[in-house]
Amino acid sequence: MKQTEIAERRDGVEIGKSVAILGGDARMLACARALKAKGRQVLLCGFEDDPAVQGECLEIREAVSRAETIVLPLPASKDGKWIFAPFARHRIELSDELAASLRGKQVFCGMSGRLPERESWQALPVIDYYRDERLLAANARITAEAALFEAMNVLPCTLYDCRCLVTGFGRIGKALTAQLRGLGIPVVVAARKAKDREQAQKLGAQAISFEEAAPPCEVIFNTVPAPVVSTDLWQPGKPVLYMELASASGLLKDAPSGIHVLQAASLPGKYAPDSAGRAIASVLLDEGEEGTR
Repeated sequence: MKQTEIAERRDGVEIGKSVAILGGDARMLACARALKAKGRQVLLCGFEDDPAVQGECLEIREAVSRAETIVLPLPASKDGKWIFAPFARHRIELSDELAASLRGKQVFCGMSGRLPERESWQALPVIDYYRDERLLAANARITAEAALFEAMNVLPCTLYDCRCLVTGFGRIGKALTAQLRGLGIPVVVAARKAKDREQAQKLGAQAISFEEAAPPCEVIFNTVPAPVVSTDLWQPGKPVLYMELASASGLLKDAPSGIHVLQAASLPGKYAPDSAGRAIASVLLDEGEEGTR
């Protein structure tokens, strides 16, 4: 099965009673707790350096052999060679041997595109839980809330005293705009589609296209994975916070003096691992919208 054919829908398939979680950060530990609360037996591997659970960790062969369902973390890997497992005492390789041991198991992972391109992995019928709209929506809400927290931590004033620009109106852009307007903060939204600009206006934001000139803004939240932000958006000598939410590497290069560039990747895992982990568990259990709360 090619990576592009990986299942996006559950089709009513229920996860097994025994679940092995192989690696991950605090989100996956929160996911494990939520699954246990729903009656699943959870087997952990790759958390040996976390004092809270190190005594529960199993060697990977034992964890896989005892489980009906295997859950790889979010992201499954950062380099396509090793499982993302920051708490593991020894790195867990995405080897052909591991792939062979997963055959016949129900396998879930986050960001399946990060798995190896070798046939041994491409042939596995993996379900990518990060393609589930419920999890994407939950992550967007968490990211937006965490972004506001990050901004307030570095600004010398309140957000209420700033004009904020949100570039892009996808899931995160929508969540940011709604939360900022809910606080009564003036917001300008730059969006490509006319229908997105109309929706932003309904939330009480000023909406412009990327071709239009935006008014000077003190805070810029970029959610577009492309270089859409111009230095014309700020006034010389006036401090500006630019927060990069779309790219871990950042898209704003050679920022002018007075621009505070803040890389804000992986905010759900950093600020709200319990909420993010419960949202993952809810998707694995195929619960309804209420299951993420």
